[in-house]
Amino acid sequence: MKTAVVYYSHSGNVKDAAEKIAAALSARLFTLEPKKPLKGTGFLSIFKGGGQATLGQKPALKSIPDLADFDRVILGTPVWAGKCAAPVNTLLASGALKGKELSVFTASGGGDDRKALSQIAAAAQVPLHTVSLIDARVPASSDNGTKIDAFIEKLKD
Repeated sequence: MKTAVVYYSHSGNVKDAAEKIAAALSARLFTLEPKKPLKGTGFLSIFKGGGQATLGQKPALKSIPDLADFDRVILGTPVWAGKCAAPVNTLLASGALKGKELSVFTASGGGDDRKALSQIAAAAQVPLHTVSLIDARVPASSDNGTKIDAFIEKLKD
């Protein structure tokens, strides 16, 4: 099965997980890059990103990955204000995930990604395989590595 890992990462948490997953599965890695990225990594940028996510904004991306040759897509997103990051909205609206087996990993400060996963499932219209990670700055993130390893093993089956 030909696999792509597509992700958006603002502070690096999702990027780190994406790179580990892609390497373990010999998958092609794609980054979602907004034409106008959020500036900085502090509270104001997260606040602005959360606002974009809440409003369902779809910022222009430098490019939408061509996923035509891939059977499976593993999508990674931070969770802001309970929703997936706005650049992921752009990908979901593009139709690029149509007909793909889809797995999702999220990273959030609080661990509650139910709204984000519902949002992705509704847009993709396929069942999801998921793993929820905690922001690396939060002490509860200590088992992220174990969660990622289990997620990878499930995808290898």
